[in-house]
Amino acid sequence: MRYHARLAAAALFLTAPAAASGQQVSIDLDQPCMAAFGPLGYPQMNRFVPSESPAAARAKVRGVVARSLLWRPGETLKVCFRSGTQKARVRVAQLASEWMKYANLILDFGDVVNPRMCEGNNHESIKIDFMNSGPKSGFWSAIGTTSRKSDHSLNLSFLGEDELPRDRAGRQMPQAEARRLVLHEFGHALGLFHEHQSPKAGCAAEYYEEAVFAFGALRGWGPEQSIQNFRQIADIPEFNATEVDRKSIMHYSLPPWLFKGGEKSSCVVPTNFEISDRDKEFISKVYPKTPDPQVVATAPMSSTTRASKASAQAKFVDEYRRALQEAGVEQGKIDGLTKEFSASLTAR
Repeated sequence: MRYHARLAAAALFLTAPAAASGQQVSIDLDQPCMAAFGPLGYPQMNRFVPSESPAAARAKVRGVVARSLLWRPGETLKVCFRSGTQKARVRVAQLASEWMKYANLILDFGDVVNPRMCEGNNHESIKIDFMNSGPKSGFWSAIGTTSRKSDHSLNLSFLGEDELPRDRAGRQMPQAEARRLVLHEFGHALGLFHEHQSPKAGCAAEYYEEAVFAFGALRGWGPEQSIQNFRQIADIPEFNATEVDRKSIMHYSLPPWLFKGGEKSSCVVPTNFEISDRDKEFISKVYPKTPDPQVVATAPMSSTTRASKASAQAKFVDEYRRALQEAGVEQGKIDGLTKEFSASLTAR
């Protein structure tokens, strides 16, 4: 097919080794996010959604589960680094802080000139590393409050050095690309999903399956990983706009050779380097400005804060149970799923 020649040429840019200090890496193709199948993975939302329910009922149940992954508006999220030079940590903190212009959350990096290192007791909200090899390498982030579960919840691969990496030709990664990567992964950390996997993207039937496999293979992904990172996620009104946002910072860059319509396909998307207007509008609705006092997410919780968190979790559990009942799920299964869902909230 027509895309094979382009794949052969593209592969030439992906032969450089992963970056460590002083090493070279490929920066000719934009780096993809691996959140859909990273070490922590997307939350297994379908696990809590009975397949026998009608589509509309499943969407409502998924909506409850999805909203349970959000931080509370006004929360202060303590962020730390497991590695990285001081200059690299400052760069990441400055770039990620742009989200605070639109979301009623505080990303607390500690000292602005020397962002905090992780203490190792896993009490921080978001834990960043720069691993370049092994199963936790690449660019990925846990989704929303699931970040609390791991002592390593967000990875930025080779961005942990003073200088941005260079390719074999000596060309340095543009600052705009580093900024895009940081903003994208922190979007996941705030609870956002991949925009290209929205059911409203309408591209599932457009993909050449072999091209999707090749797209993944160029980046070291297996066939199942490739499919999983392109598969449309559930239709969740709370997490998807009325129309797909092709300019979203959470959208993959999708080249023409992936699609049957080639360059004429509406699914072709160039690399997005900015938080789009719809991104800004959406995140401001998810985390609206309120007069409520801020709550520190990771400091030792007072009895009042613990009670507030328990109350919020109880509301989600009750809403989830009601959604299952309305979906016509058998009572025994409702009891089991509700218990498991409640346990997942407590674990966060």
